[in-house]
Amino acid sequence: GTIREVMSIHPAIAPYKVAILPLVKKFHSEKAKNLYKKLSKEFMVTYDEAGNIGKRYRREDIIGTPFCITVDDSTLNDDTVTIIASTASPYKFTRSVLTAIDPEYDSKGDFELVDELAKLSGVKVPNAVEEIRNADIIHNTVCDKEDMEKVVKKFLGVE
Repeated sequence: GTIREVMSIHPAIAPYKVAILPLVKKFHSEKAKNLYKKLSKEFMVTYDEAGNIGKRYRREDIIGTPFCITVDDSTLNDDTVTIIASTASPYKFTRSVLTAIDPEYDSKGDFELVDELAKLSGVKVPNAVEEIRNADIIHNTVCDKEDMEKVVKKFLGVE
């Protein structure tokens, strides 16, 4: 087997925010290039039509592109596209993934976002996230940023 290379960086610092990938160059390139032109006015976007779709996804993983948009037959028929969130697990940057889709998600709580992402993506919520969700709250202090170190040390009993 081969080792899959993924540059796992926060979407905010990724060199490209979106990659536009026509599924089949011969059939989907025109629509894909139009989408590229439209999105490149707002974001750093790359376009790739060379090689098979799997290799193109892997190239985008290597350079840390957080989202790939695939233009396929559905796009030609009804303007729907397939959006793939990169970095192996979309739960790593749940808020970034969802607010890229719709800024309204930014007002939701973290676990609401996890549930929404699971529903949209069909990707099971990781066990570690479920464990955090179900854990007892053992500390619920609100403090200013400058007081954070003192509050944490007091809580841990290392003052």
